[in-house]
Amino acid sequence: MNKPKNNILVITEGVTDKELTERLLKVYGINEKFAFFSYGTNLYPLFNSISKEQDRDDWDILLFLRSREKDIKIQEMLSLHFAEVIMIFDFDPHDP
Repeated sequence: MNKPKNNILVITEGVTDKELTERLLKVYGINEKFAFFSYGTNLYPLFNSISKEQDRDDWDILLFLRSREKDIKIQEMLSLHFAEVIMIFDFDPHDP
């Protein structure tokens, strides 16, 4: 098995999205170092909150999530350097 190349953060809507993503990575043999963060709600509240706090041209998703996170270990994880950040949210229309 190849050694992981990148440190990648995957932000998902919920826990089941994380489990599905892990299965897909395994099925396709993608061997990168992934960290997972479950946001716990749909994309609309995230978009609305970050839009109010940051200029759209300067969005820093990690800074935003870190500032809202209460768990110290998750704050530390969100402080790491990531080569890429992948956001996985479904397209279901939700009430904001």
